[in-house]
Order: sequence, then C-alpha cells, then structure tokens
Amino acid sequence: EGTTPFFAACMNGKTTSVGKITSPTISGGIAKLTFKYGFAYTEASGISFKVEILQNGAVVKTLNVTKAASDCAKYTAYDYSADVDVAGDFQIVFTNLCPSNNASQNKDRYAVWNVNWTNKN
Repeated sequence: EGTTPFFAACMNGKTTSVGKITSPTISGGIAKLTFKYGFAYTEASGISFKVEILQNGAVVKTLNVTKAASDCAKYTAYDYSADVDVAGDFQIVFTNLCPSNNASQNKDRYAVWNVNWTNKN
C-alpha cells in the first residue's frame, strides 16, 4: 500500500493443495474481525474463501468472502469486517475455496493481511 512494504500470506488455489492458514489459539474472545485481502497475481475466477472461528477444534462461526473477477483488480486491497461475537479461546482459519476448481494449475491465489480483532471478554 503506497510505498511502505508489507507482508501478506498468499493462499494457494490448486484443489489438490488448497491454501489454508490457521492461527494459534487466541484468548480473550473475538467481537469483531477485520482484515485486508486481494490478488497478488492476475486471476480470472475471482476470490472465494471462508474464514472459520474454531473453539476446541470445532467450528463455531463461518464467514464466506466472495468477489467476482469483474470486481477484482491485481494489487488492490479490499477491506473486510464482520461481527463475530464469540467468547473464550479461539482460532481463526482462512481456507481458499478455489472457485476455478482447477487441480493441476495454481489458480485462485489471494493474499490476506492486517488481520485484527477486538476482544469479546
């Protein structure tokens, strides 16, 4: 963003090796989740991924993020924000849903960064 370098995790999009990022266990609950996401590469199928909130290994909240290819531009940051409302210890899991459904080519790659949350407790 601008001239300041930043780091973002880029998720693989091949269905035989789906990109997934799992946080460590975080305490304090999660009231609101915010992050930025976008394309590091030119992709033709848009963005589709899910964000799950886990407690003790079980999914307690699922958020789906989709953006049509016509609404996406390479090197553009998109903001996401959602009320989550989960008390106690939790994990955040980002999983690429691979909208092109391609098993042999690494498509549907997207990046996520500036993941933040407000505590619930």
